[in-house]
Amino acid sequence: MDKNPKVPTKYTYGEMEELLFAFEDLLRKQARTIPVGSPLEEAGFTTMRMLATYKKEIRHDYKKDYRNEWRRALSMADILRKILSLRDCPAFNSVWPHILLLLGNGEIAQNLWSPKEDSHANYVFEMYTALLALPISSALDMEPVKTSANGENPDIIATIKGVPWGLACKVMHSTSAKSMLDRVRDGIRQIDRCRRIENGIVIVSLKNVIPHDSIWPVLSEDATGDLIYLTASSDRLALQALQVECKRYETELTEIVGGRDSFRSLFKGSKVEPVIFAYLCTVVSILRENKPTFTLIKILCTITVDEVLPTKTREVADALNESLHDTYLDPERALWRKFRKG
Repeated sequence: MDKNPKVPTKYTYGEMEELLFAFEDLLRKQARTIPVGSPLEEAGFTTMRMLATYKKEIRHDYKKDYRNEWRRALSMADILRKILSLRDCPAFNSVWPHILLLLGNGEIAQNLWSPKEDSHANYVFEMYTALLALPISSALDMEPVKTSANGENPDIIATIKGVPWGLACKVMHSTSAKSMLDRVRDGIRQIDRCRRIENGIVIVSLKNVIPHDSIWPVLSEDATGDLIYLTASSDRLALQALQVECKRYETELTEIVGGRDSFRSLFKGSKVEPVIFAYLCTVVSILRENKPTFTLIKILCTITVDEVLPTKTREVADALNESLHDTYLDPERALWRKFRKG
């Protein structure tokens, strides 16, 4: 599914603000509000400042590096678009307790580093993965946040085409392939322990190990000290950087375990096929219509030693990738519909 990455995601400043206000309306119906000082509130204020700066209502500070703020704001828009677009899905209520994690004090962005101690951020990744599964699932169960750390069940059980799939969500905090191997083994154990499921997938977020600043660099103007955010002509280089990071893990994992056959042996007798799904996301500035445009680059890559995935796994992988890029909003690109019919 990483052979033909999808078009990157662009949001207008106005759309981002509209998503924020629509989510606030949804919260009010549940007698909730966005907490003061939370990362979600900060992302919301950033969104409003981005729009006000674009309208020249406030001045941009050229001495300040805004990249992390902008990354969080675009990730917020990505998450909120999914929540608001999928709220009529049959299994939406199963995800709602995890959606409320957005109101907490931990990191919410799926394109920013977060400390290992921030378990909240890991749960938000589980929520994000559940949002990817929602449009292709007829039913969906999630481990409660307070008990999911015990690892007794997969983080998500999604019924896809009538078949229960276990999704074990892991977040990398180290560039070490050995660390990824440990996380994958944990995920396999979680899935295999659960008698309710027939198939499983281990999904790993690489948001903490992506060199975000290298992919979107800034220069300091010698004369003024102003920061210049470099703008690319396309998303090609950013996509290549993400794919290189994923390929590195694939190569090093295979070497650590002792070769291709040993890689397959990790999954032998398991409900999990010999493949790892890796989620990667970052932000770059791309020139569009002669204007620099902040753009969300996100992909699901497969880490595997096999050229061809089993049909059932490939179909789910492709559908999750379609969901990642919100193609369910486009009636002309409705790959996900066949899963809902199943």
